Amino acid sequence: MKTGFIGLDTLIGGFNGGELIILAGRPGMGKTSFLLNIAKHAIRVERLATAFFTLEMTKKQLIERYQHGDVDMDILVLANAPLLICDDANISIMEICAECWRLSEQNLGLVIIDYLQLMSGTTDAQSRSRGAVVSEVLHSLKELAKAVNVPVVVSSQISRSAEARDDRRPTLGDLHDVSSVAEIADVVAFLYRDDYYNQDTQRKNHTELIIDKNRFGSTVTVELSFNGEYGNFANENG
Repeated sequence: MKTGFIGLDTLIGGFNGGELIILAGRPGMGKTSFLLNIAKHAIRVERLATAFFTLEMTKKQLIERYQHGDVDMDILVLANAPLLICDDANISIMEICAECWRLSEQNLGLVIIDYLQLMSGTTDAQSRSRGAVVSEVLHSLKELAKAVNVPVVVSSQISRSAEARDDRRPTLGDLHDVSSVAEIADVVAFLYRDDYYNQDTQRKNHTELIIDKNRFGSTVTVELSFNGEYGNFANENG
């Protein structure tokens, strides 16, 4: 599927069925907004049913952000493709997979999960390290992507280590408790906004989408603009 971001679609070919895509960054970089932008494009343009699992926000909060500065969501969904929002904070990876299997019979085209560190594994997860649980979740999500042949996009936090450097752009080494991401994920992308750290920057409202791992292509940086008032990302040149 195309994402609607020309640079991303041109440079890496959009998101493909069977791929596990990790979108990572520090809090405040706009990860949830980016995921919502992807969902809107999938529904409106690609006409793909989309499952959005939000483990941090309520369904009401997510819908409000979805509609912010936009048309009525009920009209939008009825006119294009369905959007399923699940806001069960305690949902397990097995339950997510089961729900996606059910939806795969209804033209499911995209799965989005916000966010990785809040996901729970199997019932014996309490006896294992957090890193082991996250690794299990990642393996299950990769298998899900392949089994239902849709892109699975998951947001992830990164550690504060990036903020201790002069160049605060994140790298794979900054992934918190998820060192297995580099092995399992097909694509790892980071959101970075310089104006978040530097109010005097000349690049106001500018965002770098840094593709730091791409199993089937090159690693690139995609230039985007960000409207914080409406939570919208756009192609750098409009």
